[in-house]
Amino acid sequence: MDKNEIRAIMKKRRRDTPPDVLLKLSARICTRLIETSLFKEAGSIWCYVPLPGEVDTTALFQAAWAGNKTAAAPKVTPDGLRFHVIRSFSDLTEGHFHVREPEGGEIAEDDSALIILPGLSFDKKGNRIGYGKGYYDRFLSSHPGLRTAGAAYDFSVMDDLPHKESDVRADIVVTESRIYTRS
Repeated sequence: MDKNEIRAIMKKRRRDTPPDVLLKLSARICTRLIETSLFKEAGSIWCYVPLPGEVDTTALFQAAWAGNKTAAAPKVTPDGLRFHVIRSFSDLTEGHFHVREPEGGEIAEDDSALIILPGLSFDKKGNRIGYGKGYYDRFLSSHPGLRTAGAAYDFSVMDDLPHKESDVRADIVVTESRIYTRS
């Protein structure tokens, strides 16, 4: 299968799963992610703000704030992706692709940040298929020291995904039942 076929399959799986089930799965995924050493040791959590159907990351932001970590959310700019510090969800407004993003404010800078990656599908080696715009791959390529974690439903993890050399893999992929470590 090519990436577009996989995207279509995963979008359908999300649509076919009741929203209340996705919320319960999201809660389990977030709990597991918060318990990882990557999350605990990170000085900052840079996390996507979910679209409907994506793993709901609300608990990750709340855990960051409760743990006195800096939380940041991405903003799409003409130059690519940039993360801005947010102190509450009221710092967000609808932006590109109907994604809630920071209106502006302080640009996040932290070499020990953990970035939580969105994705339509991940494989067990950390490869990911997003929406095809390449924002995260370009950002991560220019920030190679940052740690990454994919947040994924079990049903969106495959054994192996098509990928290019320029695609950036997640260090770990966390689902409601497993944690896969990049090999």
